[in-house]
Amino acid sequence: MLYLTLFGSWIVALLVVLWAGWGLTQLLAPPALRPVQPLLMPFFGYALVSLSSYYLLWIGIALDSGRWIVLALASLINALAWWTRGRRTREPQDWAAVGLAAGLGLAAGIVAVLPLFFHGLLGPIGDSWDVEFYLPLATYLRQFAYADLGAALPNPLVPTIQVDPTYARAIGFAYFHGIVDSFGGWDALRTFAPLLGWMRGLGAVAVFLLARYGLQLSRTSAGLAAALVALNELLLWVQYTGFAMHTASMALVPITLLLTILALRDLQLRTTLAAAGLLAGLAANYHPALLGYGALAAGAGLWYLLRSERRLAVLGHGLGLLLIAGSLTFLIHLRAERAFFKVYEQGAAALGTPDYIGLPTLLGLTPLASAALPAPPPWGRTVASIWPGVIWATYGLALLLSVVWLLRGQGERGLAATMLLLAAIYAFGLRKVVGYPYGHMKGLSFISFLPLTVIGGALASLAWKTAGARRSPLSMLQMLAGGLLLVVVGATAWSSFNLVRREPTLYGRERLRLLELTAIVPAGAPVFVSGAEELRGPTMGLAAYALRHNPLIGRTATGYTVYDRLPEGVIAPYGLLGPNDDPTAWGFASTPLWRSPIAALYPAPDQRLAHLHGQPAAYTAPYPGALHGNTALELALLGGGRYRTLDQPLELAIGADTLTVGAPPPESAPATRVVRLQVGALRDASLQITGAGISQTSILTPGMTVVETPPFTAPTVLHIHSDQPVILRWAELYPAATPAPIQPATLLVGTSVT
Repeated sequence: MLYLTLFGSWIVALLVVLWAGWGLTQLLAPPALRPVQPLLMPFFGYALVSLSSYYLLWIGIALDSGRWIVLALASLINALAWWTRGRRTREPQDWAAVGLAAGLGLAAGIVAVLPLFFHGLLGPIGDSWDVEFYLPLATYLRQFAYADLGAALPNPLVPTIQVDPTYARAIGFAYFHGIVDSFGGWDALRTFAPLLGWMRGLGAVAVFLLARYGLQLSRTSAGLAAALVALNELLLWVQYTGFAMHTASMALVPITLLLTILALRDLQLRTTLAAAGLLAGLAANYHPALLGYGALAAGAGLWYLLRSERRLAVLGHGLGLLLIAGSLTFLIHLRAERAFFKVYEQGAAALGTPDYIGLPTLLGLTPLASAALPAPPPWGRTVASIWPGVIWATYGLALLLSVVWLLRGQGERGLAATMLLLAAIYAFGLRKVVGYPYGHMKGLSFISFLPLTVIGGALASLAWKTAGARRSPLSMLQMLAGGLLLVVVGATAWSSFNLVRREPTLYGRERLRLLELTAIVPAGAPVFVSGAEELRGPTMGLAAYALRHNPLIGRTATGYTVYDRLPEGVIAPYGLLGPNDDPTAWGFASTPLWRSPIAALYPAPDQRLAHLHGQPAAYTAPYPGALHGNTALELALLGGGRYRTLDQPLELAIGADTLTVGAPPPESAPATRVVRLQVGALRDASLQITGAGISQTSILTPGMTVVETPPFTAPTVLHIHSDQPVILRWAELYPAATPAPIQPATLLVGTSVT
């Protein structure tokens, strides 16, 4: 199942982008890239799918319908490309380069999903709570456009994607994810990690193309650069953690930069249009990545302005590129402040970045989680004792050879140097302007491929000169540095892999058992969810995902959303409670249908017709106090005094199968019913129930008491009053001939039944 889903999703994703990108590639591929046109098709296709899906969703077309529109649009472009094929010169394909790049992409993708093979669980690999909006986006947007999300069944995950910043963001990966799932019939949770790995493979191909055709490096150098990016621990950590927008952008920034370089170099309209299209695709995936791209593109623009004799043409194509891309993404830019800037102004949590990262971490020589320390190698204490020296020797050799390459190597050295200069200015600005480690790390990761590409060029393209049968000292130094670099980068990548190889860190084996609920609870059946401490946070997020085909009621919280939906009189035939919750206190049967160490699913008592919570439906729980500060017992039992009290008369409106407070009972055929109440008193009290021919008095002792009325005819209204402050915990409606016994609730202050 794991291999079928993983590789099946890769194949479907590839088929989608190849079809969507074939025509654009035929029409817009720059002359320099025509020998490797098959490698461009996934990038153009992905950009078309993500950008067009974004606009379709905002005009009211969901992904399951919109996918056909996207493919129809791609088909029209393909037909145009086929019709005009005679006007273009056919170039022989460089199948060696295509094969090498494709192989590197496949290897990078396998490295990215390697933890799945080890622990055998299809789910998000890392511990980012962001899956709470990535998975709902890929799932709900298949059936609902943004404007129609309110029609989805009540679920804590829906408001997460209905509010800013998620609502305002363009998240192209999520749209692409949903379309792939719609064609393959997969579950978004199962394909999330595989498709992130697929994007990492695409990123390796992009770096190969940039190195080979942008910086004019040798095929070996380009392959080494792609390998260094594929093994880079920082980028693996980003992908393993589950930052989907970020991971998608790491494939698009290098390829967009390459097309920008070629647009400024060739000064041809089609190349400028190609670069603008990919830049629009980048904006539709992760707006903040435009900053990293902008720094490197500014370096390329500066270089060609200095070198070209047609400076006005260079300036015109550069501005035209920006204007075309901006016009394609105007809505994305208008919403950028709501989507990202306000969030980042508040600063983000460290998320594994305890301090600002340095160049060794950016290059993958030291791990992100402990940037000041070297990565522990997987070869024992003897090697570990000399490991810091190995790291710094490798670092020094890599920098030295990079400087040598910039001075005397082959390729576009001036272009690389200018982009590195602007990258350094950008990095300095991140440190001084952004001002918090997490943002600094993310900003630098967008440009990490450039120094890695320069190092790849330095290690493999300085000529490897030989003198007779002997290699030159420089080539020997290259061999030493190259070997050390691959060993150190691989060992550092191992440190990230080692954290997640046994099981996923956010949704481990026990949490993933919540997915079993899908097969137990019938679709459409309401489920009450407890606010128990064990269920709040990411656990509730996963439970809500598993129960997305069921309306959920209750007061609880996921990782990102406080959920307060407890309408009066709603009956829930199932209850998902915490391991320490008393089901009878919530009105459920005592025997669970399903149990795990973190949750249990209980059925409602036989023949229960309606259930009314004692907390008013209009009550809005404060955040975070009510859901993150109080214990489950405080939240459920005491409620901060927010339960209804019976020292003032309470009118209980009763229909044939409804319970409400205050409103007239709905019209229905007469039916004989009984009501059970759970009430709590702090001292001796007298409870009176009148109406419908009933006059009942119950003496309450301190603690919780379950009171049952004599049979009466509904619809009617019962009046309930006490001579002391008494809280109403819940009320339930049953047929008069209910055989089920009254089960006392086990609470701190004692229980009685009358």
